[in-house]
Amino acid sequence: YNITSEIELITFFFPLCIHILKKKPSVIYLGEYNLYCYLFKFRSFFKLNFALTLYTGGQVVPGIFDKKKDFVHHVTNIYIDTLRQNGFPDDHQFLIPHFVSNNFKVNDSFVESLRTKISPKKIILSVGIIDRDIKRMDLLIRILANAKDTFFPIILGEASEQTKNIIEEANFLFGDNQFIITKVNRNELANYYKAADAFVLLSPKESFGLVYLEALEAGLPVIACDFQESRFVLMDS
Repeated sequence: YNITSEIELITFFFPLCIHILKKKPSVIYLGEYNLYCYLFKFRSFFKLNFALTLYTGGQVVPGIFDKKKDFVHHVTNIYIDTLRQNGFPDDHQFLIPHFVSNNFKVNDSFVESLRTKISPKKIILSVGIIDRDIKRMDLLIRILANAKDTFFPIILGEASEQTKNIIEEANFLFGDNQFIITKVNRNELANYYKAADAFVLLSPKESFGLVYLEALEAGLPVIACDFQESRFVLMDS
């Protein structure tokens, strides 16, 4: 239970309720399940008629729903049967996977400079929050350190409370300037995908795994953990 997230949710929910009462929407599309539950109860209490459409990668599916009003947008097919067995109608579920943004622009001079700087090592790229619990970037660092004369890790993503410790561990295992752990703007990602030799993501679970598709679009081999969503995303790769 995260009290900070709950406070953030509640302070968003009450102004939203006022907006709903004023605007009277027909459908509310959202991806936050706790907010979905709040809105479900709010709708019932005030006897409102809007539909709820929950966007989910499968890590959360509705436990409460009105089978005449509510919908689920799946980005994988993993939990369609589960919802069907729970009484959710087929015509109130739909599957639309993520799409790859192909408007990345590559800076060829940056790519060449990065490759030249790191050569002859192979660049192993990972993209995601820099933590131990979800994306397991610490594990990636330890695995690559077994062949640190061959591999150069680049980890790009949002920092977490664990990022400092991961950087310290990388310094200890690889040495100064023998890895990159940082955050970059999204429009810079294409340069790193282009420069890399392989993409690795060791998270044991993903709601979809959009970065897998981005890496494949860049022509990289992808190494991922084996779970239902990764099989769905990578099944024809």
